Amino acid sequence: EGALRLNLMRVLRELAMGVAQLRSGRFLHASAIAVEGRALVITGPRQAGKTSLLTYLLANSPAQFLCNDRVLVKWYDGSIRLHGMPTIVSLRDGTLDLFPGMRQSIENQRFTTRATLAEACASRALPQLPPKEGRHSLSPHQYCSLLDCAPVQAATGAALLFPRQTG
Repeated sequence: EGALRLNLMRVLRELAMGVAQLRSGRFLHASAIAVEGRALVITGPRQAGKTSLLTYLLANSPAQFLCNDRVLVKWYDGSIRLHGMPTIVSLRDGTLDLFPGMRQSIENQRFTTRATLAEACASRALPQLPPKEGRHSLSPHQYCSLLDCAPVQAATGAALLFPRQTG
């Protein structure tokens, strides 16, 4: 049932993305947070540190989670509006190494993309699948629960960051 749900959600996400683009929206490969209705977009190539910076900001500020991997950008009523597209949050070992205890919290709470937040919290009977090599994958709601932050659906564009890892 969990695998079927995951595959169905992927198909629905792709259909929703297509409809959004037909309605004059454009997607960015980016993460985003919102603070008081204003969005900060974090973009860059793979492994630039987008999810690490997103995680840090959500864990250490009053920011709300907008998206991790895809953000829809639209011109609306004289301003740029950003809408998050729900995608799996993939936390690589390097990101987890920056946040002591996070890996253990993920395992203790039995988070898996194949279960809803309620299913992960309520059932110890869920089959525990091993994480993919070098990463843990969470649903957006599991990620927000882990960081004790609230999700938000949309915000007005305010800033754009291009992180890069410097060692």
